[in-house]
Amino acid sequence: MKKLSSLLIPLFLCGSSQAAVIDVHNHYIGDEYVAYLEANNLSLKEGFPLPEWSLKNDTDFMLEAGIDKSVLTLAPIHPYVDKSSAEFIRTLNQNMYKVKQDNPNKYLFCATLPLTNVEDAVKEAIYALDELHADGISLGSNIDGQYLGDTDLEPLMKVLNDREAVVIIHPHKPYGLADQLFRTTPLAMFEYPADTTRAVVNLVMHNTLVKYNKIKMVVPHGGSFLGLTIPRMKAIYPVVKERNLVGDIDIDANISRLYFDIAGVQSVAVIKGMLSYTDPSKILYGSDYPYFRKDVLINNMEKLRHELSSDKDLAAYEEAIFSKNAEKLFNL
Repeated sequence: MKKLSSLLIPLFLCGSSQAAVIDVHNHYIGDEYVAYLEANNLSLKEGFPLPEWSLKNDTDFMLEAGIDKSVLTLAPIHPYVDKSSAEFIRTLNQNMYKVKQDNPNKYLFCATLPLTNVEDAVKEAIYALDELHADGISLGSNIDGQYLGDTDLEPLMKVLNDREAVVIIHPHKPYGLADQLFRTTPLAMFEYPADTTRAVVNLVMHNTLVKYNKIKMVVPHGGSFLGLTIPRMKAIYPVVKERNLVGDIDIDANISRLYFDIAGVQSVAVIKGMLSYTDPSKILYGSDYPYFRKDVLINNMEKLRHELSSDKDLAAYEEAIFSKNAEKLFNL
């Protein structure tokens, strides 16, 4: 485990069952969004229907689960159709901003951008961060084949870097694969973590995270397949470097810039696996509401709390994982 024995956490960070909770992985699925997807035949783009959502149900879940704050990001189906979609995405961001304004003690939000149009995405990022004071930006692992790390996204990365923005990644449907592949294996089962990993590898191999080192990027779902992929990258990188296919890349330096949420993979075993490439100060609680039933999420949270408090290596980090790390990330 990386750095675990050397990290000193003050006594006030020791966990308890009453510790605060900040959920960095909560999806907004407003009525206007659902209607737009239906009007543009996008509702089943990810292969399965969107779950039902309302602000009341979301706040009820937070109350029952003991979640103090949630970070809203849009559901995985990206609403970009063509250049005209920028206007609707502006409305979406304004609506999420209003949720935060009406519930300032409960919600943060990360704005959505009209990718793949990079010029419009830059404009919306500036508007969302400078005018709406969005708490961050939500980016898909890929949007119609434009993956994070793509050199075409460099103007956007510069804007985000200049503003020291938090960027929350979410997986999207991988580009170019046959639809029949997903009929018995839903995207969330394999392709979502695979596509997240693909995007992070692309970011690393373009040195994006070092070049734009003020961006604070959050990788979902326990880092997806990075535990297996990082050693493979390190083994293969010298080969491609020797053939002049890539430049000088410090893989560890890139990975060290990342934060990780544990939505959907809430267990001590997963967290210990993550410690091979990160440390407890970069791990964040996420629920993935409403993609799981609230009773399942609450039970998972209680089980994780019990596992953490009972584990001699991780007990001291319970409050950090559930709230303190997110407080620091979002400057709360």
